[in-house]
Amino acid sequence: MILAAKERLVSSQCDITAAFVTAPIPPDEVMYVQHLRGFKKDLDCVLRLNYCLYGMKQSPRYFCGYISKKLKAHGLIPSNHDPCLFLGNGLLVITYMDDILIYGRTQEEIDNLIANLKNDDLALKKEGTAEDYLGLSVSYNGTQTTLSQPGFTKRIVEALGLSSKFFTHCSTPAEPAALPRDKDGVSAAGDFSYKSVMGMLHYLNHT
Repeated sequence: MILAAKERLVSSQCDITAAFVTAPIPPDEVMYVQHLRGFKKDLDCVLRLNYCLYGMKQSPRYFCGYISKKLKAHGLIPSNHDPCLFLGNGLLVITYMDDILIYGRTQEEIDNLIANLKNDDLALKKEGTAEDYLGLSVSYNGTQTTLSQPGFTKRIVEALGLSSKFFTHCSTPAEPAALPRDKDGVSAAGDFSYKSVMGMLHYLNHT
């Protein structure tokens, strides 16, 4: 993202629908499964898989090979330092499971790659920019790169119900300081996920 900010690159983030089930199983690997629930025909038979299923330990590896082959077919070469980073044709492509981040000089170059991948029967869905996906904003003024997370911060505020749209300010005679603990009081309760919010706060520490 810092390189993209310095080079004034634009970006798009895409999601691959039902990614793992698009990855073929090599012909020399034979794998059978029982009939799916509700399947009524030939109940004494089993099915041989031609494509991966979610939950199989092989699925991530085979899908990685599958998406790599697709990208290589369009002139993109995997980096020697990171096999999930592909370079070529003026584009930088980063894969992470079923998500793809694409950086390029122009949006037209990115859209052409997306169109070509769709023509290869890859179910890509464009979902915004890299900054939208990661919740990071990157700015570069020629000498200094600044990272911030305004969008992600807003998500945390809204997850906690602290956004101004959830309440109306009014004056109150109540003590503004923290209240003392009431050992006999009702236990604290809330309708948000504490673990989720703590995870978001840890991620916010990046900037």
